[in-house]
Amino acid sequence: LFSVSNQMLLLKSSFFSYQYFFGLLLFILIGPATVFCQPKQIVFKHYGVEQGFNSNEAADIVQTREGLIWISTADGLARFDSKTFKFYQHSQKDSNSIISNYCRSLEVDKRNRIWIAADNDLDIFDPATEIFTHIKKESNRDVSASIKPIAFYYDNVKDIMWVATLNGLYFSRAGSLKLESAAKFTSDSNICTKTINTITADGRDWLWLTSKHRIIKV
Repeated sequence: LFSVSNQMLLLKSSFFSYQYFFGLLLFILIGPATVFCQPKQIVFKHYGVEQGFNSNEAADIVQTREGLIWISTADGLARFDSKTFKFYQHSQKDSNSIISNYCRSLEVDKRNRIWIAADNDLDIFDPATEIFTHIKKESNRDVSASIKPIAFYYDNVKDIMWVATLNGLYFSRAGSLKLESAAKFTSDSNICTKTINTITADGRDWLWLTSKHRIIKV
């Protein structure tokens, strides 16, 4: 009986030893992985008046090749260099200043220029010279008619800037400051004359537009 009891104790001891060994092995193999796989806490930093962002509205944001952040606001175009904000605002004394302080959509082309929907007008800003170029469209009634831009999409491969406006779709080829109407390649009035709200691309072959009550594939 004593012999049997000893054998039972040895078996239990061996069983618990194996349990301990495998438990330790699993901890060594899986434990660190579990620790390293813990999701990192996301920290949000807010920028307001106290941080130098002197506007109540931010509508769009882009980044130029040197890493600067540009924000369209209700008080002009804002530049952020990771430390401070600089605002570019309209000045009646400076024809090279932004045409309107109320900015909405932004887009950057391969020349590092920023296309800006500034109220009802279109401005192109060159960060290197800090000059705003005011773009108008040709019209039978008024040569300097406002474009009334809403949104942009830049095709970096074909070097075409597409501009969605209140009066249809326009585009600029190879960095040209002259806008052309989509009427050059289509007679669809929904594209040429009616309001285009948003624009994006499907790969390199198709443009997708949204307008009132419809989605358009071009």
